[in-house]
Amino acid sequence: GFKGLVAKAGDEHGKTASLDMWTTEGRVEDILRLFISSNISPMSGAFSFAGHIDLPPGKQPFAERMRLTGDFGVGKGKFSNATTERDITRLSESSKKRSKEPEADGPNVLSDLKGHGSALNGVATLTNISFSFPGAKAWMHGSYGLLSPYKVDLHGTLLTTGNPSDATTGFRAFMVKVITPFFKRKHSEKVVPFKITGSYANVDCSLDVGRVVKK
Repeated sequence: GFKGLVAKAGDEHGKTASLDMWTTEGRVEDILRLFISSNISPMSGAFSFAGHIDLPPGKQPFAERMRLTGDFGVGKGKFSNATTERDITRLSESSKKRSKEPEADGPNVLSDLKGHGSALNGVATLTNISFSFPGAKAWMHGSYGLLSPYKVDLHGTLLTTGNPSDATTGFRAFMVKVITPFFKRKHSEKVVPFKITGSYANVDCSLDVGRVVKK
């Protein structure tokens, strides 16, 4: 639902829309299509949101004019990027082998994703983001460009009982195997700093080797 007003603000030409918005029965792919011109949404799943949006007049794209802030959640989310899905599945399966606990929703289902987001001048800033999938929990923050080339700059911490090297190949796998022992915790848990950078069309998920994670 929503409530608000559309009114002239100061000396601006045109009117500004100012709305409080909320939903508990949305789909994240439908919401993302409002802000991202790509035909393929980066994620799908049930979506909840409560926040505020101001949309001043102007000829700039909708995502550039929009000023938004709110809290959101995604249930049983799935990534559309095949590489991201494959890495999550491998990491989840490696944890499942250790715990021998079956997962009813499948290994690549992301759950309990929630956090706070704001948008200004075409850039979304994400804070207090947390999510989980079988065998792992993660916390993340950073920014996501809502305008082409959709620059991604996210940094986070992964707590997992699986082996991060199972979710990588080549040189990156070698780096994970070298660094992972330094992040061991009790019960085979590992704390792994990671980053997601690049652009929506060419995203790179890798270790954040320049950042120290407190145990």
